[in-house]
Amino acid sequence: MGGIFDVAKKLGYPDHDTDFALTLANWDVPEGPYLYLPILGPSSPRDATGFAADMAIDPFTWIGQGTTAHTIGAGPAPA
Repeated sequence: MGGIFDVAKKLGYPDHDTDFALTLANWDVPEGPYLYLPILGPSSPRDATGFAADMAIDPFTWIGQGTTAHTIGAGPAPA
């Protein structure tokens, strides 16, 4: 139902938690070399790409930030 209601739980389907890095792994994208990213810590190129994609498609990354929050009247005016 557009991600608003969890109809699968009522049908008995179990919960699962995934991210875009797991999707890339299922598409046979190789993990790549070990990376240590400042602030983010240890990762691989596949995991770093998955993390960036997850952040980009998460609506809470964009809604409620800066001018968007000010436009809908949900926060202080940006400086």
